[in-house]
Amino acid sequence: MAFGLAAVILAVGLLRAPSGSDDLIPRGVTVAGADLGGLTRQQATQVLETHLARLRTAPVTLTFEGRTWQPTLAELGGSIDLERTLDRAMAGQSLFARLRTWLLGSAPEPAPLYLALDQQQLDRYLSRLAGEIDRPPAIPRLELRDGQLLLHEPQPGVRVDRDELRQAVIQALQRLQPSTVEIPVQAVPAAYGNEDVQAAAAKLSRFLAQPLTLRFEDRSWQIDPATLASLLLLVERPDAPAGQRLAVRFAQEQTASYLGTLLSDLWRPARNAQLAWNGERVVAVAESQDGLELDLPAILAALDGAIEQGITEVPVPVKRVEPAISSENLEGLGIRELIGVGETIFAGSSPERAHNIRIAAGYLNGTLIPPGATFSFNEAIGPITEERGYREGYVILAEETVPGIGGGVCQVATTTFRAAFFAGLPFVERHPHRYRVMWYELGGWPVGFDAAIFQPGADLKFQNTTGAYILVQTEVTEEKLYVYLYGTPLGYEVELQGPEIANEVAPPPDVEEVDPSLPPGERRQVEWAKSGMDVTITRILKRGGQVVETERFFTRYEPWGNKYLVGPAPAEEATPPAEMPASTPEGATPGDPSTGEPAVDETPASDEPAMSPTSGG
Repeated sequence: MAFGLAAVILAVGLLRAPSGSDDLIPRGVTVAGADLGGLTRQQATQVLETHLARLRTAPVTLTFEGRTWQPTLAELGGSIDLERTLDRAMAGQSLFARLRTWLLGSAPEPAPLYLALDQQQLDRYLSRLAGEIDRPPAIPRLELRDGQLLLHEPQPGVRVDRDELRQAVIQALQRLQPSTVEIPVQAVPAAYGNEDVQAAAAKLSRFLAQPLTLRFEDRSWQIDPATLASLLLLVERPDAPAGQRLAVRFAQEQTASYLGTLLSDLWRPARNAQLAWNGERVVAVAESQDGLELDLPAILAALDGAIEQGITEVPVPVKRVEPAISSENLEGLGIRELIGVGETIFAGSSPERAHNIRIAAGYLNGTLIPPGATFSFNEAIGPITEERGYREGYVILAEETVPGIGGGVCQVATTTFRAAFFAGLPFVERHPHRYRVMWYELGGWPVGFDAAIFQPGADLKFQNTTGAYILVQTEVTEEKLYVYLYGTPLGYEVELQGPEIANEVAPPPDVEEVDPSLPPGERRQVEWAKSGMDVTITRILKRGGQVVETERFFTRYEPWGNKYLVGPAPAEEATPPAEMPASTPEGATPGDPSTGEPAVDETPASDEPAMSPTSGG
């Protein structure tokens, strides 16, 4: 008896014997297959982090029809409570568990791994997964082969069994080892039956027995059965009665594309009335016209209806598109009187320059500016190209005279600037020329009263603040250009004051340049000297004699010297030095026939010596 008691006391003593230190995990303790016995808490943490890495990154591999998904533990809503797990490992086994292990010689029980699972997060992941796999039953596919209608066998639908998949994932996570799960699915039967398929096939056969005719007024178009079949599809209607659960319909996007090509000549854009001022009122010189557009939703509905009703002719529905400017409502435009006039003189211009002025003025003529809109000169006249009628001549490009397209267009821009100036319209963008251009000082107009444009780039823009439409009309005589603005006046009395001139700079020395295109010994002046200066003109807007607004327009003109192009020296004798003629006096006309000097065009698009226009004040 005493011996038995001593054995029990010894066993209890052995079970209570320390593993070496209270800071170490007891011997024989494992977690998820990792042996942590004899390790400190920090060491055990490192071992578990490494051991559980795969469990965190890919705890479960999900497979379906050769596709795989490997969500992380976090994506499945799982998380490991490492601290609680280590607390339990440090405590080791219970007294009775250690006694059983010692007495029976069995392996120590592993310490539990505390794994939490967020069911809502798991369900969210499974829902996304099901969205990639679920598919409805396939509708029978149509094909017309050798005049015979074929309906290909449909494929059944598939739906993920989420409840079963959820349980399989949870069980896989409980194993604490990466594992593979085949995604369970259920077959989804079609909502239609053989009766519905046969009814749809009969309806199709009747509809495809002959071509379909489209009609609009006295015109018609035919669609052959093979083309019709390529545009048709079957649509499932689960709530319809038996025999009607498959409807025949035209594929909307494909049919709309086909009809857009077939009926392309039926489309017609709306055409605005072309207007002019007849001296008393605005009149239409070209009548407006409604536009036509194919009413796609209506014709698609009509085509589907033709299938159901078994008809073979469908009228083409169209939408009438009213023009923005109708010749039936000219009074509503508010174009009542002349509100601004611009005038410039181009007498003595070269034939090319005069031609370009007429071309640009022609494009500008008849422009309508809606109320509140911003007028753009470059948009109004369009591209300056040879294809649109412009001619080549000498132009000043940067600081040299070269052949170019469009010399003279800035004269039209300057004239338009003056018309808007006197109409009292606010300017959004205006660029003066970089050098003085004598064309714009003819007729007593002050220096600095000009506008340069360049494509692409510098533009002339002003806003229509009259509350009504503005009609732009041009007139070109033998030597003058006029731009008229008709509309509703702003009620201003407009005064032009200036110019104020400061900081005058003398012209640079004359320049002579050899031009191989000229005959030997010929000498031609292409640029005339002009002084540089700072110029300011002022616009005063008044109402009832009271000043409402004062606006200043500043220009800095750079000095510009005489330039001569000369032909190459004759082969046998040198060309004697030619006497340099005096600069053209300010106020004289370049190219004036009385001086015998040739006229010079300006830059392409910018059209004057102003390829680097500065902004006005």
